[in-house]
Amino acid sequence: MKIIIPSVRDTGGTGWNLAHAINNVSKGKHHAVDFTVQKSYINYPCIANMGDYNVKTCRDMIYKADVVVFLGDFWPFYQAPLKLDPEKMKNKKTLLLFMGSEWRNGRAGILKHTEDLIKGPYKIAVGSPCMLLPGEDKDKTPTPKGVEWLPLTRAFDEIANAYSMPKRDRTALSQFTKRRDKVVFMHAPTSEERKGSQTFYYAVTRAQQMVPNLIFSTVRGQPWINCLKALASSDLLFDQDPPFPETYGGISVEASCFKLPVVSRVNQYAIDFWKKETGLDSPIIQWSSDDDLLKKCYELATDHGLREQFGQETYTFMKALHDEKPVVDRFLKIVDAM
Repeated sequence: MKIIIPSVRDTGGTGWNLAHAINNVSKGKHHAVDFTVQKSYINYPCIANMGDYNVKTCRDMIYKADVVVFLGDFWPFYQAPLKLDPEKMKNKKTLLLFMGSEWRNGRAGILKHTEDLIKGPYKIAVGSPCMLLPGEDKDKTPTPKGVEWLPLTRAFDEIANAYSMPKRDRTALSQFTKRRDKVVFMHAPTSEERKGSQTFYYAVTRAQQMVPNLIFSTVRGQPWINCLKALASSDLLFDQDPPFPETYGGISVEASCFKLPVVSRVNQYAIDFWKKETGLDSPIIQWSSDDDLLKKCYELATDHGLREQFGQETYTFMKALHDEKPVVDRFLKIVDAM
């Protein structure tokens, strides 16, 4: 089966990671490529960039696919310059995959475009359980029946092997010295306002007055590889405290590859959904107030065993949801049901 994942922009690396996962897991049975117009500063890898091909080749690549997974805005591909022909897409299975604000805020328009443009079998999938709730648009547009949940994916073992210190090297280091003295808490906001960064800045500044060896590291405007390197040498991740809590971001999944505890505001609906889907309790660290977050920062900064416990629980939870095989299995099940 040939699978293509076109996107106008893939700021979170969703398309490449999904294509990479399908190719890894299927071992040649299926062939997937991501196909994007714009790359972001985060610089996730890309199998095929539309700028490297002429318009006809881009169009023909999509027509050759058995399954087309439009990531985010899909109607621009039916307009100039590509001008996909809805009739030529009728014989394909189409998955409309949304990971962010397009679905939260523009659901009514998406459903209208779907009705106008998608002529063959299709499904809609969303990356967060909370995106199954009514939209945040002015009409609070409900989610149609049959919308699927397809979480983002990461290659857990591949990432850990590439960026973590190998076990034998860690063992060798332990023969010469005890564990390093410093404790590194990391935060990597794409937007300080949307990620609620001030909450974490306030907590860590206060915690550092009590824990002299606590270091607060921020990563901003950096490529994905730099972010992975920073995570690999950190002890905890502060993810987000957004104005409207939903779930953790993709960086939390990446942090879990290195068995880091994660602090992030999560909607209770998502926590209940994951429990129902996987039987697992969410290990993402929550807080009730600034003082409660300060207390937890202090405890996690001074207790290596507590960090290891939360790190292992986060790894187990995230691997069950986001590792390549469970996500690809879920993806193929959705496609087969069309």
